[in-house]
Amino acid sequence: MNDLITNHKRTVFIALLIAVFSIWMSIISLGDKTFIDEGTHVRQVQRYTKDNYAILGDLTNIPGYHITVAFVSSITFPWEKQPSLREVRLTSLAFASLSLIVFFLISSRLHLGDPYRRTLQYAVFPITFLYFPLVYTDIFSLLLLLTAFLFALSKRYRISAFVSFLSILVRQDAIVWVAFLWLYTFITEYGSDFSVASVLAHLKKTFGYVMIATVFLVFVWQNGGIALGDQEHHVFGLYPGNIYFFLAMTGLLFLPVTVTTLKNILSVTKNRILLSVLSISLLVGLSFFLLHPALHVYNLDMHFLRNRALGVAYGDFGWLYILLIALGGVTLWSMRLKGDRLLIVPFAILSLLPSLLIEQRYAIVPLIFLLLFREEGSDRAERFLVLYWLAMSLGLTFMLLRLDLFF
Repeated sequence: MNDLITNHKRTVFIALLIAVFSIWMSIISLGDKTFIDEGTHVRQVQRYTKDNYAILGDLTNIPGYHITVAFVSSITFPWEKQPSLREVRLTSLAFASLSLIVFFLISSRLHLGDPYRRTLQYAVFPITFLYFPLVYTDIFSLLLLLTAFLFALSKRYRISAFVSFLSILVRQDAIVWVAFLWLYTFITEYGSDFSVASVLAHLKKTFGYVMIATVFLVFVWQNGGIALGDQEHHVFGLYPGNIYFFLAMTGLLFLPVTVTTLKNILSVTKNRILLSVLSISLLVGLSFFLLHPALHVYNLDMHFLRNRALGVAYGDFGWLYILLIALGGVTLWSMRLKGDRLLIVPFAILSLLPSLLIEQRYAIVPLIFLLLFREEGSDRAERFLVLYWLAMSLGLTFMLLRLDLFF
């Protein structure tokens, strides 16, 4: 009986995954139009394939992604003097697809739910869905971070540190998640024992992470900032705007599971605990009115769907944004994060604070780790979540393509 259930899960998993890949391939085949930053990334990749190693002035990332994609594209399409947009997208999708495998392996190892279903949820996740077939650094960076995490779970710290370093060569903000890996592995092994002996013992085993942090600090000092180019519009600071946006997205995205999970929690939890969570979450939401975070100049461009949503949130429907922020706080509680998995919350905040530009891509890593770490709700809610996210992803894709907008 168990074998029949497993075979059924695999069949559904493969069928839905094929459907998702068909959608991605359709997006790749749409034409020669690039989407916002994609144009910069494609030009940088094509430069490398022509042995032109000059870095574009508007490229903010260290070009590890571009070098890798250019190298693989040159091997895969040797008959081309330079790969076309479609060929670069195919190469990028091939790398992004590897993250599905790594995600599945981590899900299987964590034993927090059905790894097949959870991997499907990752495949149709609305914040990442459209970036799989496009030429963006985010999913490639996520692939490297997930791989580093998988090696860390196996206590293969040297390999994990090396892959973590590669992730920084793709996106500099990955440095926050290197610190997360170090602390996560420490707590996994030593718990709350932060004695000098324990810290020194862990430092000895995980010295690679420390070396990465040192090299990164030297880079920032020599570079005069974190961003490689366009430093005028990417000034380091402490800005709460992305944290509110993250909470609102969390509340909206996980709504189906949150509702059913709360029902189960209420059956075994005293009401005053829930009342405390609701009160704290509402206070966090109301703090948006008090702080009223500034918007980056790039957030004023109405060609972006997210900027239109922010215009509504910062305008007449601010009350709805506050409710979504509060819902995000309740959602985090309903995920029942425990022990070392609780680390995702402070590190999500830490990763989102430095950027004034409010951008959903900055929340990809914390949201995917939430997807990995959360405890599952009911089977019905989890199955519905796949359809909910797939419908949302298809709706976003249709809107962006038809209305000449971008995410």
